[in-house]
Amino acid sequence: MIFYKYLLDITRFNVLFFVLVWLISTLNIALGLSATLGMFVSLGVFHYFQEIEYYFYRNAGWSKWALFSRAWINLTNSCMAHDLL
Repeated sequence: MIFYKYLLDITRFNVLFFVLVWLISTLNIALGLSATLGMFVSLGVFHYFQEIEYYFYRNAGWSKWALFSRAWINLTNSCMAHDLL
């Protein structure tokens, strides 16, 4: 349950990145950048603005690597499922 809050925060930043890129380029470029670089940009923004939350996750037994890898897997799977539709 705690992981899904992290996933929601990362996804929120990824959607913001998508919208900003879409405003200055085409939809296809925005989708491509959001799917490939969006996760890393989201991670950097989360680390910059909400770094203190990592202590909360650490106390719950989650490392940064575990959070990031599971979020990346979930977002990659959702992008692949979206592409198949």
